Amino acid sequence: MMQIGGSKTLPALPQYNMRTIAAILLLGTLPTFAQTNQPVIEVLPADGQFYTNAQITRVTPAYAVVIYDRGIVQLALSNLPASYQKKFGYDPDKAARFLADERQKVQEQRAALIARQAAYNRAVAALTGTNRPVQIIAILDEVSNGGIPLCAIPEAPEGVLVKNLPDSVHSFLNRKIQLAADINSFNAKVQADTSTADRAVAVAPTFASPYPDVIDAQNNQRAQANLMAVKAREEQAELDQMKKTMSDLEIETADRTTITAFPTGQFFGKFEIWNCVGMP
Repeated sequence: MMQIGGSKTLPALPQYNMRTIAAILLLGTLPTFAQTNQPVIEVLPADGQFYTNAQITRVTPAYAVVIYDRGIVQLALSNLPASYQKKFGYDPDKAARFLADERQKVQEQRAALIARQAAYNRAVAALTGTNRPVQIIAILDEVSNGGIPLCAIPEAPEGVLVKNLPDSVHSFLNRKIQLAADINSFNAKVQADTSTADRAVAVAPTFASPYPDVIDAQNNQRAQANLMAVKAREEQAELDQMKKTMSDLEIETADRTTITAFPTGQFFGKFEIWNCVGMP
């Protein structure tokens, strides 16, 4: 089940149309067939028709499944030649009981599928159109899925598709991502420059020299070290400001990324589609 806000949940059931239900029910009867290893029959007459290069692949008490040149067909045993009826133990009473049981099973399966579909539809109907505040944690994909943004939300971290997502949400989340990358990159530079400045200050000469040219060289070296230290402090101050800005953005995140939206009950691929109707 998938939780959609509050305590409501949707049953884990895709929507079926009647053609799909019929196909499922047909497939559901296949395990009742008995496998056979019959040789290929050059011409199989049945019910006034002829099936060339036929092979009987499955047999039930009532019918056989035959693959032939033009496809696959289900033939009643009563319409096969007498030799095949005898070979497969055809009994009209057993065939009638088998068909009755099979019809009953198909009806039960169909009723169960329809009941599950109805329950799913009721759950979707109860949720569809119900606006609620939803925080966009991240935008996972803006290109695929028909161009509808795939967004992580608390109810579905793996993502839902949000139609009409405000540009302000895009801008805010992109700003946070870019600032985080800038902080990470600049932090490495600040650490390197601070380390270099500390070494320059440490090795700058402090002893007095009687020679003017040596004094000039020493003064120049100390001046360069001091400039490097000043630059490192300025960079650290800039980094601290960037981190403060990120902290401020974190405080604003809930307000800036919370939208008013509702689940539509529709899907694109495996992702549910939500519709945004604005900001709270």
